[in-house]
Amino acid sequence: MLFDFLKTGALLISTDWSRLIVSCLFVITIHEMGHAFVIALFKGKINKISIGMGREIIRFKKLSIGVKFYHGEVNWDASAPHINNIQKFFILIAGALPTLVAVILLFSSVDFHSILLEMKELKPFHFVEAFVLVAMLNLVNYIPVKKLGTDGYLIKTLFQNGVKS
Repeated sequence: MLFDFLKTGALLISTDWSRLIVSCLFVITIHEMGHAFVIALFKGKINKISIGMGREIIRFKKLSIGVKFYHGEVNWDASAPHINNIQKFFILIAGALPTLVAVILLFSSVDFHSILLEMKELKPFHFVEAFVLVAMLNLVNYIPVKKLGTDGYLIKTLFQNGVKS
């Protein structure tokens, strides 16, 4: 199963970079909007939402799109006194949840058997396969990596400091 998943990813990358880039941007947008929605729900102040990092290609009010399409972030006032640690926990986990819901909806509405047959015949990939691959890789964000500042690392730090309401 894991080998098939990795083989699928390698085949996708070797066949169509544009779909992979569009999928990354789409998944990162959903991910960051999940964080932003919960921040707004708790009446937090959002400074900037970045889809992609590095040099900005497009900037519209608080939304920017950068050249490094594989990463994003929501810059917000995490020190706001009215947002407690439990709310911060929900803000952190809210990133991947909308993406997982989207993947579940895609899995329930798409005939993946025919897509897998097409993949074995090396036919061009659809956006759906690229989206599902990137969305599954989105779960890696929950692995606590300090250097990358992943959601998993921030959740770990939050628990180490004690989740208090």
